[in-house]
Amino acid sequence: MMQRVLFFHTIGFAFGIALGNILNIPVYFAFLSAIISGVMSLIIIWFRGPVKLTVIFTLAVGFFWVQVNSSQYLVTPFLVGDKVEIQGLAISKPVPAGSGQVFALRPDIVNSKEYIGSGRINVFAEEGQVVHYGDVVNIKGKVLPENGATNPNQFDYGAYLKRKGIVAAVSTAYGGSIKLIERDQGNFFLKQVYILKGKMDMVLAHLPPRQQGFVSGMLFGEKNQLTYQERTILSQTGLMDAFAVSGMHMGFVVLLAGYLAYILKAGKWARLFVVGLAVLFYAAVTGFTASVVRSGLMAVIGLLAYSLGEEKDIPTAMAAAALPILIYRPLDLFDAGFQLSFVAAWGVIYLTPMTKEWLPGKGPLAQALAAAIAAQLAMAPLIAYYFNVLTLAGLILGILVAAPVGLVVLLGLVSLILSPLSIEIASLPIYGAGLVTEIIWQVAQLVSRIPGAFFTVRTPHASYLFIHYTVLIFLPMLFQKKYGKQMSIVIGTVLIFFLALPVWGNNNLAVTFLDVGQGDCIFIESPSGRKVVIDGGGKMGENSADIGERIVVPFLKSKGIDKLDLVINTHPHHDHINGLEAVIREMEVGAFLTAVPFLGCPETRELIEVAEKKKTNSEAVSRGDIIVLEPGVELIVLAPTAQGVYGESNENSNSLVLKLCYRQTSFLLTGDVEDDGLKELLKGDADIQSEVLKLPHHGSKNAFAPAFYERVDPLVAVITVGRNSFGHPHDTVVSYWEERGIPVYRTDLHGAVSIQTNGAKIWIQTVKNPVP
Repeated sequence: MMQRVLFFHTIGFAFGIALGNILNIPVYFAFLSAIISGVMSLIIIWFRGPVKLTVIFTLAVGFFWVQVNSSQYLVTPFLVGDKVEIQGLAISKPVPAGSGQVFALRPDIVNSKEYIGSGRINVFAEEGQVVHYGDVVNIKGKVLPENGATNPNQFDYGAYLKRKGIVAAVSTAYGGSIKLIERDQGNFFLKQVYILKGKMDMVLAHLPPRQQGFVSGMLFGEKNQLTYQERTILSQTGLMDAFAVSGMHMGFVVLLAGYLAYILKAGKWARLFVVGLAVLFYAAVTGFTASVVRSGLMAVIGLLAYSLGEEKDIPTAMAAAALPILIYRPLDLFDAGFQLSFVAAWGVIYLTPMTKEWLPGKGPLAQALAAAIAAQLAMAPLIAYYFNVLTLAGLILGILVAAPVGLVVLLGLVSLILSPLSIEIASLPIYGAGLVTEIIWQVAQLVSRIPGAFFTVRTPHASYLFIHYTVLIFLPMLFQKKYGKQMSIVIGTVLIFFLALPVWGNNNLAVTFLDVGQGDCIFIESPSGRKVVIDGGGKMGENSADIGERIVVPFLKSKGIDKLDLVINTHPHHDHINGLEAVIREMEVGAFLTAVPFLGCPETRELIEVAEKKKTNSEAVSRGDIIVLEPGVELIVLAPTAQGVYGESNENSNSLVLKLCYRQTSFLLTGDVEDDGLKELLKGDADIQSEVLKLPHHGSKNAFAPAFYERVDPLVAVITVGRNSFGHPHDTVVSYWEERGIPVYRTDLHGAVSIQTNGAKIWIQTVKNPVP
C-alpha cells in the first residue's frame, strides 16, 4: 500500500536508531553504511523492485543519525567538582527544585573561552536568585556529579538528561552567584508563551496546593508539584495517564480553536492556520513533550486531510508525528513518554477491532472499555518496566473519570485564554477545575485501598517485551481463525498474568548492598524468598523519606516486592534510619527490629510510631538473640548487649552487629560499630569468622581494627560509602586490605554490590566498575 510508505520508512528509521544505539560504532562507518544503502535503494527503484525494500536506506540513516547525535555530547569542558564561570542564555523558565529552582542554560562562554559544544546545562539556583527566560546571565558555581544508575533497575537520570541534550548540572549554592548581563534575548514566540504561562501560574495560585498541582498536571503535564504519595496512588489506580497531555487535551484545543475560526467565519485554510497556531502554542506551553507533539501533529494532519478532501490514514499520521521528533532528537526513542504515547495510540488503533468483539455489549460504554483494554494490553509491559505497577482498577476508573478529567482540561483552557485579560476573571473557571480534581483524588484514594485493585510487579526482562509485542502484532490475525476469539482472550490474559507472577526463590541466599550515598542499606533475600531490609540510608538535613522514596522503595518494587518480612535498623543515625520511613509506609512489613539500647531514642520512637500506624509489630533485640528467616538461614545478634556499650548515647558502638549464616557461608554486618564496640566483640567468645565482611562505619579510621579483621578473616570486604567530608573510607583501611590481596567492593565506586551464595560458593556482581 503506497500510502503507507511513510509509515514503513519511519519504522525503519526507528529500528536504525535502536540498532545504532546498541552497536555504537564510529560515525564514519555509519555514514558509509548509509551511502551504500542509499545506492542500493536507487538501484531497487531504477529496476522497479519492491519499494518497501528501500526501507534499508532509512534504517541506515537512523543508524548513522543516532551516532551523530550521541557523539556530539561525549566531549565537554565540565568535570565533576570543578568550579566554573559560565555566560549564556536562559532558555527555559525556572521551575522549583528542592529548596531552589532549576533552569536550562545555553552556554556561550565557559571559563573565559568560547563554548563550541551544542549541549546545554541545568543550573540549580538558590531561591532568591531570580532568572527569566531570555536573560543572558553570568553564573559562578560548581559542577554537580551525574545522577547515573548505580543500583539494579534504577532509572538512569544522567542518561535521560544526555538524551535531552543536557551535558552537565551546575549549582550556584555554597558561594556561587548569578549576574544579569542582558534581558529579552530569547525567542519572541517562546517569550510570549512563558508570559502566558506566568499569568496562568498566577491564576493557579488561587487554589490550595494539592488542587493547584492536580490542575497544573492535568492541563500542562507538569508532575513536579505532586507529592510522592499522590504519584503512588495515581499510578496504582491508572490515573497518572491523566497527567500526560494527549489526544483528549489536543481535542479540546482543536475544538476551541475551530470554534473561534467558526465565529470569525474563516475558510478551511484559515481554519487550518488558526488550529495549527493553537496547537503549536499549547505544545510550547506544555514543553513540547512527545505525547503532545504526537497528538498535536496527528490533529493537524487529520484536519489537513479533511481540508484537502482526502481520507485520513491513521498509521501514516502516526508516522508523520513520530518522524520529526526522531529527526530532532533521535534518543527520544528510548524515553518512557515517547514509547507510551505511541504504543498507546497504536494499541487503540490496532487492537480495538479485536477487543470490542471480546465484550458482549455494543454500546458506547462497551466501545470505551474495548479501547481501554486495547490500550492496556499495549502499555502494560512498558508501565511494568518503568513504574512496576499493574493496575486492574485503571481499566474501569479510567473510563469513569474521563469526563471529569476532560472537564478539568476544558475549564483550564478557558482560564488560560482569559488569563491575559484578567487574573480574577480567569480564576473563576479554575475554582471549578480544582473542585473536580478534589473529587477525583478522593475516588483514587478509595479505589487504591480495594484489594486486588493493583499489583506491584517486577521489572520485566527486555526479552519479554519483545515476546509480548510480537504476540500482540499477530494476535488480531489469530482472531480471524477458528476459535480465534477464545484463543485471543486466553493469550491476552496470559500476557497480563505473566507480568503479575511473583518472583520465586532460586535456592540461593542473595545480599545486596545498595548505593544510597553516604549511608547503609542492605537487602537480603533468602533461598525460599523471605525478604529483609537492614537500614535505609539518608543524610542529615535531607527529607527524612527522600532516600527511601528515590532509591530503596523503587529498588524493591523493581523486584516485584510490596511485602517485607523484616525491617531492621542498626542504630538511629540519619544515614541509616531516614529512608526506612518510606519503606515501612509503602511496604507491608512483618516486623520492625532495633537494638534494646535505642528504644528511648526520639528517631527510633518516630519510626516505631510509623510502624504502629501500619499495624506493624516492633521488637528490640540484643546479644544472643537469633532470628530464623527460614530453616538453615539465621541472623545471629552479636551486639550490643541490652545495656549497651558505655550507655545508650554511644550510638555507633551500640550498633546492631548481625551475622547472617547459610550453610558454610556467612556475612558479618557491622553497622557503624567503632573502637569500643569492636573491643567488646573481641572480648567475648562469639564466632565472628565470616566469608563476607561489611566494614564497620563506612571504613572510618575510628573503626580500623586489625585484630578484629584477623578474627573475621573474610574472603571479600564491602564498604558502603558515598561522597562525604569525613574522609571515609580512610586510606589506612583501604591499604590494609590491598596489602593482603582481599578484594574490596565500594558502593561509591562500584554502585550496588550484589552477592549470591548457595552456601558453599559466592558470586559477586556490581552495577558498575566490576572488580577482576
